[in-house]
Amino acid sequence: MQFYRKTRKGFGETLLKPLAKIFIYIIILMVIIFLVGRLDLPAPN
Repeated sequence: MQFYRKTRKGFGETLLKPLAKIFIYIIILMVIIFLVGRLDLPAPN
């Protein structure tokens, strides 16, 4: 029971870490795009 739990946790961690990094990068990119879009919209007028 303990061994199964440990392997499952390890599998979850190895799967979750790259997904979390990708998710964080996507959020940062979206925030930057949103901020740039808000700054660029009033500039041409």
